[in-house]
Amino acid sequence: LGAGRAGDVEISTSQLRLLNGGNISSGTFGQGNAGNVTVNADAIEIAGVLPFIASSSVLGASTFSSGNAGNITVNTRTLPIRQNGGVVTSSFGSGSSGQLTVNASESISISDPETASNFGSRIDSAALVPTPFLRQLFRIREPLTGNAGSVTVNTPTLNVTNGARISVTNQGTGNAGTVSVNANQIRLDQNGEFSAATRSGEGGNISVTANVLLLRSNSDISTEARGRGNGGNITLNIPFLIGLDNSDII
Repeated sequence: LGAGRAGDVEISTSQLRLLNGGNISSGTFGQGNAGNVTVNADAIEIAGVLPFIASSSVLGASTFSSGNAGNITVNTRTLPIRQNGGVVTSSFGSGSSGQLTVNASESISISDPETASNFGSRIDSAALVPTPFLRQLFRIREPLTGNAGSVTVNTPTLNVTNGARISVTNQGTGNAGTVSVNANQIRLDQNGEFSAATRSGEGGNISVTANVLLLRSNSDISTEARGRGNGGNITLNIPFLIGLDNSDII
């Protein structure tokens, strides 16, 4: 809660499941930085929301003040993220979000049902305007000036479907980070997206390297900067790119 740094969280296990609001995280509410979160597991599953307080299942690192959020590193074989679950670094104050790296040796699947809530399943680094409830609960006094961190995803097979996303976002005055995705096969389907967006700061860049990229059914890859910020760049290193059913690269 003060100037001291939070500790790190390190987990090594064969299987990790975060369900129905389950949460593993490191955070800061003061000037000190949050710790880093590192998970090494053969299989990881993240899914579901705690209904009464609408808290999603998250592997996360966050800041609610001037300290910076920690970094997240995930090493696994498979990672399904469903039903509004997430791997997330976030800022709700003047500190910056941490860097997020996910390495999956076989596959990553990020998916939501059509009735997804405002959370959405995601791998995301963000600076977000706190709700009045969060502002009062955590006594947030800092302005939202922190930068979003960067997101790096490495896996042979990546599926992002039904409104799920890999993203960097900044709703304050800071900058967005970058999204870097490296895979053999990528499928964005049913409103799946890669995005980098800011309200007034500099927009983030998106870099995608793959053998095959398929976009279907209103899916998109987009960078956006509102206000006085510049939009980010999109770089695609892909021999085979297929876009169908009103999908866009913007």
